[in-house]
Amino acid sequence: MKKFFILLLSCLFVFSCCGTTNYNFDQSPKNKLDVHDLYNSVAKVSITTKDGSGTLIGTAFAVDEDYLLTAAHVCVGIYEIALLGMADLDEIKLTFLNQEQQKLYYYKQVQIVDIDEDFDLCLLKRKNHKLTPVQFGEYSKLKIGDKVMVLGAPQGVFPVLTEGRVIIFNGAGILPTYYKRGLLTISAPVSGGNSGGPVFDEQGRLVGVLVMGLTSYHHCNFATGLDRVNQFLRRK
Repeated sequence: MKKFFILLLSCLFVFSCCGTTNYNFDQSPKNKLDVHDLYNSVAKVSITTKDGSGTLIGTAFAVDEDYLLTAAHVCVGIYEIALLGMADLDEIKLTFLNQEQQKLYYYKQVQIVDIDEDFDLCLLKRKNHKLTPVQFGEYSKLKIGDKVMVLGAPQGVFPVLTEGRVIIFNGAGILPTYYKRGLLTISAPVSGGNSGGPVFDEQGRLVGVLVMGLTSYHHCNFATGLDRVNQFLRRK
């Protein structure tokens, strides 16, 4: 069997579902976005572990003015969560991006409100995070060969946008049966730190959440499809 890597330094699932609250998110498709708009929706996730073994890195993105979505395995053994985004948050940090000095902002006080290990999804709450909520795409219209984009923090470098194509749906011929349900296979290159990041269609609308990839081939990676994301966000 081919080896898989979870796109983070840890791959254990230790949280159980934290509730069955129904959340009301605007999931209606809208107009095509400029690619630069996507950067204001995404944040780098920095996890301090309970055992003090170090800091883990992932990606999250806004689905509402108070909520962000990431992968469940990003939130393993949490002691503290810090988010880094390009929106105006709390604590300013200067860095260099695209050879220009830009402001990045950290914020904490992040709460886990719902988690699902099977879907590998985790809903975070941070009031007034000031990131721009993503627009939801139309997953049923997505086809093999369609262009997709992934935005995240590979190896902790943020923000990095990569592009690829839809390879196949439900992991056919690639993954064991358990993993196939609702997964989208894409060719966009990713690495550790991309976990939990958004997968956008060519119009800049959400079609999945990146959850894992192949160790042997960086252009074959997997996202939880939007249908399953919607089930997670809408469940009662």
